[in-house]
Amino acid sequence: MIPYIALAFYYQARRKNLREFAIYTGFFLLGCLTTGIFLLPTLLKYGLTSPGGTSTASMVMINVANLGEFVNYLIKLIAFACYDTTRFIGGDSPQRILYYYHYMWAAPFTLFLTAVG
Repeated sequence: MIPYIALAFYYQARRKNLREFAIYTGFFLLGCLTTGIFLLPTLLKYGLTSPGGTSTASMVMINVANLGEFVNYLIKLIAFACYDTTRFIGGDSPQRILYYYHYMWAAPFTLFLTAVG
């Protein structure tokens, strides 16, 4: 998301209308505040470091094993975007029928999305 945000700010700054840029920046910060307000109490109580001296940034790391699963994640993302519901409700037909048996209320929605997607 950060590259898209940066690109949006870049194009707004190119318009050279400082008043509009300030208004859009304010709305952007207001939008960030609507979700960031829930993180604020945690940061105020614990800060960016824990009592043991471990920083928050040191706890976030890249799992290199997931890089091998990139193609699988990409396929799932594309399947999710084009309403390929069969990938998510079961691996084969008996599992899908069992899904519809347990979640009958979801059947019309998933069947519609399968037909449309």
